[in-house]
Amino acid sequence: MASFALSSCGGVGANTIENDAKEMAELQCAAMDLMGKVMSGDESVMKESQEFAKRAEELQKEIEDKYTSEEDQKTFFAAFQKELEKCK
Repeated sequence: MASFALSSCGGVGANTIENDAKEMAELQCAAMDLMGKVMSGDESVMKESQEFAKRAEELQKEIEDKYTSEEDQKTFFAAFQKELEKCK
């Protein structure tokens, strides 16, 4: 299913913001989970944790470049916070 990045008003579509927020939150949650394992002594997941953190950093840069209006940034942050609450 394709999603369109721009709405008819010229802003970024909410569905895209929600998808990006979900992806960012999933990466952050996975990285935090793996880091927790590292902190408990399981160093075998250290590289995987670093890869998740690197991808999250890249995605953050993409998002910062993509959502430049204050409204889009607020919408993204709210969606991101909502997705982060699902971290287990």
